[in-house]
Amino acid sequence: MVRISMDGAVLSHLTKIADAVSDEICIKINEELMKVIAIDPSLVSAAYVTIDGTMLQEYEVDEPLEVGLTVQELKKFSRFVKTKDIVTLEYLASEGALKFSVHGIKYVMPIITVDESRKRELNFEYNNYAVLSAAELSKAIQLAKAVSKIVSSTIKIKISPEGLIIESKGEGARSVRFEKPATELNDLNASETVSGEFLVDHLEKIIKAVKESTLVTVKLETGGPLCLEFEVKGGTGKVTYYQAPFASEE
Repeated sequence: MVRISMDGAVLSHLTKIADAVSDEICIKINEELMKVIAIDPSLVSAAYVTIDGTMLQEYEVDEPLEVGLTVQELKKFSRFVKTKDIVTLEYLASEGALKFSVHGIKYVMPIITVDESRKRELNFEYNNYAVLSAAELSKAIQLAKAVSKIVSSTIKIKISPEGLIIESKGEGARSVRFEKPATELNDLNASETVSGEFLVDHLEKIIKAVKESTLVTVKLETGGPLCLEFEVKGGTGKVTYYQAPFASEE
């Protein structure tokens, strides 16, 4: 038996995160946690949403379950859900489907098969990170997007003992630089200077989901993927987002 109930705000946030990354998701459920995995088709970015069952209104799971869903189906249902609604998810084994219910509406979503490459559980180690408000990171990414080049638009992120820098260059002399000194960050751990270049379009999409959190931890190692960590709305779990570094053809 699988029966899980959560706030509408949590489902809405999950849907925004998934939609920012992929067209399909893999949901892994066990007796304690629910994990949603979204990996984009090009394998450039991935988001992992881990929900603590004890933080939800109802969490009854007798045995592990792994299913796939299309993000489009989630978006259709989410339109009927308000922030304070209680949404219930149930597994219908006989139908090979998940049933979502909210104030009289019952929406049955067919289960799909997700390719192994798009449900891998990645895990990287980082020694360098900076913590800042979601609002500030959102502003920095949006400004970078505004001046970036139309083709192969990227931004450069740098973490050092002095703080965090996000910058982007556009055509001609257009550029933007966001600096957050170490003394103004919520937290910083950097024994060296690390940097990387990343596709701004992918970051712009996930930043819409980041904005619903309070703080974001930016993790980085030179040559490695960028990592963003933030809370699921309502503090029911954690989101870990990865983006591969941009590989220049030059």
